[in-house]
Amino acid sequence: MGWFRLLTLVLMVALAAGCSLAGTQPATGVPAPAAAAFSDDTPELAQPLTPLPTAEHPCGSMAASAPHVAHVIVLMMEHHAAPVLAAMPRLQAIARRCGRATGYHAVSHPSLPNYLALTGGRIPAAVAGSDCDPGGSCVSTGPSVFSQTGGSWRVWAQAMPRPCQRLNQGTYAVRHTAAPYYTGLRSQCRARQVPLGDRTRGLAAALAAGRLPAFGLLVPDITDDQHDGCVACGDRFAARWLGRIIASDAYRRGQVAVFVTWDEDDFGHRNHVPLVVVSPYTQAGLRVAGSFTHYALLRTVEKTLGYPPLGRARQAPNTFGRALGLTG
Repeated sequence: MGWFRLLTLVLMVALAAGCSLAGTQPATGVPAPAAAAFSDDTPELAQPLTPLPTAEHPCGSMAASAPHVAHVIVLMMEHHAAPVLAAMPRLQAIARRCGRATGYHAVSHPSLPNYLALTGGRIPAAVAGSDCDPGGSCVSTGPSVFSQTGGSWRVWAQAMPRPCQRLNQGTYAVRHTAAPYYTGLRSQCRARQVPLGDRTRGLAAALAAGRLPAFGLLVPDITDDQHDGCVACGDRFAARWLGRIIASDAYRRGQVAVFVTWDEDDFGHRNHVPLVVVSPYTQAGLRVAGSFTHYALLRTVEKTLGYPPLGRARQAPNTFGRALGLTG
Protein backbone atom coordinates (compact mmCIF):
# COMPACT_ATOMS: atom_id res chain seq x y z
CA MET A 1 0.00 0.00 0.00
CA GLY A 2 2.87 2.37 0.73
CA TRP A 3 4.38 1.88 -2.70
CA PHE A 4 1.00 2.34 -4.36
CA ARG A 5 0.43 5.65 -2.57
CA LEU A 6 3.93 6.84 -3.50
CA LEU A 7 3.39 5.96 -7.19
CA THR A 8 0.05 7.77 -7.20
CA LEU A 9 1.64 10.89 -5.73
CA VAL A 10 4.41 10.90 -8.39
CA LEU A 11 1.87 10.59 -11.22
CA MET A 12 -0.22 13.47 -9.83
CA VAL A 13 2.82 15.75 -9.61
CA ALA A 14 3.84 14.90 -13.19
CA LEU A 15 0.36 15.59 -14.54
CA ALA A 16 0.20 18.93 -12.73
CA ALA A 17 3.57 19.98 -14.14
CA GLY A 18 2.48 19.01 -17.67
CA CYS A 19 -0.68 21.08 -17.44
CA SER A 20 1.26 24.10 -16.21
CA LEU A 21 3.75 23.88 -19.06
CA ALA A 22 1.01 23.43 -21.63
CA GLY A 23 -0.47 26.76 -20.58
CA THR A 24 2.72 28.67 -21.41
CA GLN A 25 4.56 26.72 -24.08
CA PRO A 26 3.40 24.07 -26.59
CA ALA A 27 5.14 20.73 -26.81
CA THR A 28 6.90 21.92 -29.99
CA GLY A 29 8.84 24.53 -28.02
CA VAL A 30 7.20 27.46 -29.96
CA PRO A 31 5.81 30.15 -27.62
CA ALA A 32 2.03 30.25 -27.45
CA PRO A 33 0.43 33.14 -29.38
CA ALA A 34 -0.63 36.16 -27.36
CA ALA A 35 -4.30 36.49 -26.54
CA ALA A 36 -6.38 38.61 -28.97
CA ALA A 37 -6.74 42.23 -27.91
CA PHE A 38 -10.48 42.27 -28.71
CA SER A 39 -13.17 39.64 -28.68
CA ASP A 40 -14.68 38.28 -31.89
CA ASP A 41 -17.97 40.07 -31.33
CA THR A 42 -16.35 43.56 -31.48
CA PRO A 43 -14.14 43.37 -34.59
CA GLU A 44 -14.59 47.05 -35.44
CA LEU A 45 -12.67 48.05 -32.32
CA ALA A 46 -9.60 46.23 -33.58
CA GLN A 47 -9.45 48.50 -36.66
CA PRO A 48 -7.37 51.72 -36.58
CA LEU A 49 -9.55 54.74 -35.94
CA THR A 50 -9.60 57.71 -38.34
CA PRO A 51 -8.00 60.72 -36.62
CA LEU A 52 -10.49 63.47 -35.84
CA PRO A 53 -9.94 66.94 -37.29
CA THR A 54 -8.38 69.42 -34.87
CA ALA A 55 -7.57 73.11 -34.88
CA GLU A 56 -3.96 72.26 -35.74
CA HIS A 57 -4.94 69.69 -38.38
CA PRO A 58 -8.41 70.68 -39.63
CA CYS A 59 -8.12 69.06 -43.05
CA GLY A 60 -7.02 65.79 -44.57
CA SER A 61 -7.87 63.37 -41.76
CA MET A 62 -10.56 61.74 -43.92
CA ALA A 63 -8.95 62.33 -47.32
CA ALA A 64 -8.94 58.60 -48.09
CA SER A 65 -12.62 58.19 -47.15
CA ALA A 66 -15.71 58.56 -49.31
CA PRO A 67 -17.16 62.01 -48.53
CA HIS A 68 -20.47 62.11 -46.65
CA VAL A 69 -20.91 65.88 -46.49
CA ALA A 70 -24.42 66.93 -45.50
CA HIS A 71 -23.77 70.64 -44.86
CA VAL A 72 -21.97 73.21 -47.00
CA ILE A 73 -21.22 76.71 -45.74
CA VAL A 74 -19.96 79.51 -47.98
CA LEU A 75 -18.31 82.50 -46.27
CA MET A 76 -18.27 85.55 -48.53
CA MET A 77 -15.70 88.31 -48.41
CA GLU A 78 -15.71 91.47 -50.54
CA HIS A 79 -13.88 93.48 -53.13
CA HIS A 80 -10.30 92.21 -52.91
CA ALA A 81 -8.09 90.31 -55.32
CA ALA A 82 -6.09 87.14 -54.72
CA PRO A 83 -3.04 88.90 -53.19
CA VAL A 84 -5.13 89.91 -50.16
CA LEU A 85 -4.62 86.45 -48.70
CA ALA A 86 -0.96 87.32 -48.04
CA ALA A 87 -2.17 90.08 -45.70
CA MET A 88 -4.43 87.71 -43.73
CA PRO A 89 -2.11 85.62 -41.51
CA ARG A 90 -4.91 83.73 -39.73
CA LEU A 91 -6.77 82.67 -42.84
CA GLN A 92 -3.52 82.03 -44.67
CA ALA A 93 -2.47 79.62 -41.90
CA ILE A 94 -5.75 77.75 -42.29
CA ALA A 95 -5.33 77.69 -46.07
CA ARG A 96 -1.88 76.14 -45.65
CA ARG A 97 -3.38 73.35 -43.53
CA CYS A 98 -6.30 72.88 -45.90
CA GLY A 99 -6.77 73.73 -49.58
CA ARG A 100 -7.02 76.64 -51.96
CA ALA A 101 -7.57 77.32 -55.64
CA THR A 102 -4.83 79.39 -57.22
CA GLY A 103 -6.69 80.33 -60.44
CA TYR A 104 -10.16 81.14 -59.12
CA HIS A 105 -12.14 84.04 -60.61
CA ALA A 106 -15.32 85.99 -60.00
CA VAL A 107 -17.55 86.40 -63.05
CA SER A 108 -18.75 90.00 -63.06
CA HIS A 109 -18.85 93.44 -61.45
CA PRO A 110 -20.22 94.80 -59.13
CA SER A 111 -21.20 92.59 -56.15
CA LEU A 112 -24.79 91.48 -56.76
CA PRO A 113 -24.35 89.66 -60.10
CA ASN A 114 -21.64 87.50 -58.52
CA TYR A 115 -23.87 86.49 -55.60
CA LEU A 116 -26.65 85.42 -57.98
CA ALA A 117 -24.19 83.59 -60.24
CA LEU A 118 -22.77 81.70 -57.27
CA THR A 119 -26.18 80.71 -55.87
CA GLY A 120 -28.34 80.39 -59.00
CA GLY A 121 -26.03 79.84 -61.94
CA ARG A 122 -27.29 82.85 -63.90
CA ILE A 123 -27.29 86.64 -63.88
CA PRO A 124 -30.70 88.08 -64.83
CA ALA A 125 -30.51 90.83 -67.46
CA ALA A 126 -32.03 93.42 -65.12
CA VAL A 127 -29.36 92.70 -62.51
CA ALA A 128 -26.31 92.69 -64.78
CA GLY A 129 -23.97 95.54 -63.86
CA SER A 130 -26.15 96.60 -60.92
CA ASP A 131 -26.23 96.56 -57.13
CA CYS A 132 -29.95 97.30 -57.02
CA ASP A 133 -32.14 96.51 -54.02
CA PRO A 134 -34.56 93.56 -54.40
CA GLY A 135 -37.88 94.40 -55.98
CA GLY A 136 -39.38 95.37 -59.33
CA SER A 137 -37.24 93.95 -62.11
CA CYS A 138 -34.25 93.53 -59.79
CA VAL A 139 -35.06 89.91 -58.99
CA SER A 140 -34.38 86.37 -60.17
CA THR A 141 -37.35 84.21 -61.02
CA GLY A 142 -35.23 81.10 -61.49
CA PRO A 143 -34.24 78.33 -59.08
CA SER A 144 -31.27 78.50 -56.75
CA VAL A 145 -29.23 76.30 -54.47
CA PHE A 146 -31.47 77.65 -51.70
CA SER A 147 -34.60 76.26 -53.36
CA GLN A 148 -32.85 72.99 -54.21
CA THR A 149 -32.52 72.22 -50.49
CA GLY A 150 -36.29 72.04 -50.02
CA GLY A 151 -36.09 74.65 -47.26
CA SER A 152 -32.91 73.45 -45.53
CA TRP A 153 -30.97 76.68 -45.97
CA ARG A 154 -29.87 79.71 -43.98
CA VAL A 155 -28.32 83.07 -44.64
CA TRP A 156 -26.58 84.28 -41.49
CA ALA A 157 -26.11 88.05 -41.91
CA GLN A 158 -23.98 89.73 -39.28
CA ALA A 159 -25.42 93.26 -39.14
CA MET A 160 -28.96 92.61 -40.38
CA PRO A 161 -31.37 94.25 -37.90
CA ARG A 162 -34.31 91.91 -38.61
CA PRO A 163 -34.88 88.69 -40.58
CA CYS A 164 -34.76 89.01 -44.37
CA GLN A 165 -34.39 92.77 -44.31
CA ARG A 166 -34.67 94.02 -47.90
CA LEU A 167 -33.05 97.43 -47.48
CA ASN A 168 -29.51 98.45 -46.57
CA GLN A 169 -29.05 99.73 -43.04
CA GLY A 170 -25.87 100.68 -41.20
CA THR A 171 -23.18 98.11 -42.05
CA TYR A 172 -25.74 95.66 -43.48
CA ALA A 173 -25.88 95.34 -47.29
CA VAL A 174 -28.81 93.35 -48.68
CA ARG A 175 -26.98 92.83 -52.00
CA HIS A 176 -24.50 90.59 -50.17
CA THR A 177 -27.16 88.11 -49.03
CA ALA A 178 -28.64 86.85 -52.36
CA ALA A 179 -31.77 85.13 -51.01
CA PRO A 180 -34.11 88.18 -50.99
CA TYR A 181 -33.65 88.49 -54.76
CA TYR A 182 -35.18 85.08 -55.54
CA THR A 183 -38.93 85.41 -55.98
CA GLY A 184 -39.41 81.72 -55.21
CA LEU A 185 -37.99 82.20 -51.70
CA ARG A 186 -40.26 85.01 -50.52
CA SER A 187 -42.41 82.80 -48.31
CA GLN A 188 -39.33 81.26 -46.66
CA CYS A 189 -37.00 84.22 -46.35
CA ARG A 190 -38.09 85.64 -42.99
CA ALA A 191 -37.67 82.27 -41.32
CA ARG A 192 -34.36 81.40 -42.97
CA GLN A 193 -32.39 84.61 -43.52
CA VAL A 194 -31.58 85.53 -39.95
CA PRO A 195 -29.13 87.71 -38.00
CA LEU A 196 -25.84 85.92 -37.42
CA GLY A 197 -26.10 86.43 -33.67
CA ASP A 198 -29.70 85.23 -33.31
CA ARG A 199 -29.72 83.17 -30.11
CA THR A 200 -31.94 80.40 -31.47
CA ARG A 201 -31.35 80.48 -35.25
CA GLY A 202 -27.87 82.00 -35.59
CA LEU A 203 -24.84 80.03 -36.67
CA ALA A 204 -23.45 79.53 -33.16
CA ALA A 205 -26.80 78.14 -32.01
CA ALA A 206 -27.00 75.81 -35.03
CA LEU A 207 -23.48 74.48 -34.40
CA ALA A 208 -24.13 73.90 -30.71
CA ALA A 209 -27.46 72.16 -31.29
CA GLY A 210 -26.33 70.12 -34.31
CA ARG A 211 -28.98 71.75 -36.52
CA LEU A 212 -26.99 72.96 -39.51
CA PRO A 213 -28.92 73.35 -42.77
CA ALA A 214 -27.85 71.69 -46.00
CA PHE A 215 -26.64 75.01 -47.39
CA GLY A 216 -25.62 78.12 -45.48
CA LEU A 217 -24.34 81.50 -46.61
CA LEU A 218 -22.28 83.34 -43.96
CA VAL A 219 -22.34 87.11 -44.57
CA PRO A 220 -20.17 89.50 -42.52
CA ASP A 221 -21.05 93.17 -42.33
CA ILE A 222 -19.31 95.61 -44.68
CA THR A 223 -16.47 96.10 -42.21
CA ASP A 224 -15.73 92.45 -41.47
CA ASP A 225 -16.18 91.40 -45.12
CA GLN A 226 -13.37 93.86 -46.09
CA HIS A 227 -15.67 95.90 -48.36
CA ASP A 228 -14.69 99.06 -46.52
CA GLY A 229 -11.01 98.16 -46.55
CA CYS A 230 -10.43 96.52 -43.15
CA VAL A 231 -8.42 93.49 -44.22
CA ALA A 232 -7.48 92.60 -40.64
CA CYS A 233 -11.17 92.67 -39.65
CA GLY A 234 -11.96 90.07 -42.30
CA ASP A 235 -9.04 87.94 -41.20
CA ARG A 236 -10.26 87.89 -37.61
CA PHE A 237 -13.87 87.21 -38.61
CA ALA A 238 -12.96 84.31 -40.90
CA ALA A 239 -10.59 82.71 -38.38
CA ARG A 240 -13.08 83.02 -35.53
CA TRP A 241 -15.96 81.39 -37.38
CA LEU A 242 -13.85 78.75 -39.09
CA GLY A 243 -12.51 77.81 -35.66
CA ARG A 244 -16.04 77.38 -34.32
CA ILE A 245 -17.11 75.29 -37.30
CA ILE A 246 -14.02 73.05 -37.14
CA ALA A 247 -14.65 72.44 -33.43
CA SER A 248 -18.27 71.39 -34.00
CA ASP A 249 -19.40 67.78 -33.72
CA ALA A 250 -20.79 67.86 -37.26
CA TYR A 251 -17.44 68.87 -38.74
CA ARG A 252 -15.56 66.29 -36.69
CA ARG A 253 -17.94 63.63 -38.02
CA GLY A 254 -17.03 64.62 -41.57
CA GLN A 255 -20.40 66.19 -42.39
CA VAL A 256 -19.33 69.78 -43.12
CA ALA A 257 -17.38 71.52 -45.87
CA VAL A 258 -16.65 75.25 -45.88
CA PHE A 259 -15.63 77.57 -48.72
CA VAL A 260 -14.24 81.06 -48.22
CA THR A 261 -14.21 83.30 -51.28
CA TRP A 262 -14.64 86.88 -52.47
CA ASP A 263 -17.48 88.25 -54.59
CA GLU A 264 -15.20 90.24 -56.93
CA ASP A 265 -11.74 91.75 -57.07
CA ASP A 266 -10.61 95.39 -56.85
CA PHE A 267 -10.97 95.94 -60.63
CA GLY A 268 -7.22 95.54 -60.98
CA HIS A 269 -6.55 91.78 -61.23
CA ARG A 270 -8.94 90.47 -63.91
CA ASN A 271 -11.34 89.34 -61.19
CA HIS A 272 -8.80 86.90 -59.77
CA VAL A 273 -9.91 86.27 -56.16
CA PRO A 274 -8.96 83.81 -53.40
CA LEU A 275 -10.83 80.61 -52.67
CA VAL A 276 -10.07 78.54 -49.57
CA VAL A 277 -11.69 75.18 -48.87
CA VAL A 278 -11.86 73.63 -45.41
CA SER A 279 -13.02 70.03 -45.12
CA PRO A 280 -11.83 66.75 -43.58
CA TYR A 281 -11.70 65.27 -47.10
CA THR A 282 -9.41 67.93 -48.58
CA GLN A 283 -5.74 67.06 -48.47
CA ALA A 284 -3.75 69.29 -46.15
CA GLY A 285 -1.73 71.80 -48.15
CA LEU A 286 -3.67 71.18 -51.39
CA ARG A 287 -3.21 73.71 -54.20
CA VAL A 288 -5.60 73.40 -57.13
CA ALA A 289 -4.36 74.99 -60.35
CA GLY A 290 -6.50 75.74 -63.38
CA SER A 291 -9.12 78.35 -64.12
CA PHE A 292 -12.34 78.05 -62.09
CA THR A 293 -15.16 80.49 -61.36
CA HIS A 294 -18.21 80.99 -59.15
CA TYR A 295 -20.08 78.68 -61.52
CA ALA A 296 -17.63 75.86 -60.79
CA LEU A 297 -18.07 76.48 -57.08
CA LEU A 298 -21.86 76.30 -57.42
CA ARG A 299 -21.54 73.01 -59.30
CA THR A 300 -19.25 71.65 -56.57
CA VAL A 301 -21.68 72.70 -53.82
CA GLU A 302 -24.61 71.12 -55.68
CA LYS A 303 -22.81 67.89 -56.50
CA THR A 304 -21.52 67.60 -52.94
CA LEU A 305 -25.10 67.85 -51.65
CA GLY A 306 -26.58 65.65 -54.40
CA TYR A 307 -28.35 68.32 -56.49
CA PRO A 308 -28.23 68.76 -60.28
CA PRO A 309 -26.27 71.79 -61.50
CA LEU A 310 -28.17 74.97 -62.35
CA GLY A 311 -27.68 77.38 -65.23
CA ARG A 312 -24.09 77.95 -66.24
CA ALA A 313 -22.92 75.58 -63.52
CA ARG A 314 -23.89 72.80 -65.95
CA GLN A 315 -21.01 73.83 -68.22
CA ALA A 316 -18.54 74.36 -65.39
CA PRO A 317 -15.80 71.72 -65.03
CA ASN A 318 -16.62 68.92 -62.61
CA THR A 319 -12.90 68.47 -62.00
CA PHE A 320 -12.98 71.23 -59.40
CA GLY A 321 -14.98 69.24 -56.85
CA ARG A 322 -12.92 66.11 -57.47
CA ALA A 323 -9.68 68.02 -56.98
CA LEU A 324 -10.95 69.32 -53.64
CA GLY A 325 -11.77 65.77 -52.52
CA LEU A 326 -15.49 66.46 -52.22
CA THR A 327 -17.07 64.86 -55.30
CA GLY A 328 -16.61 61.79 -57.44
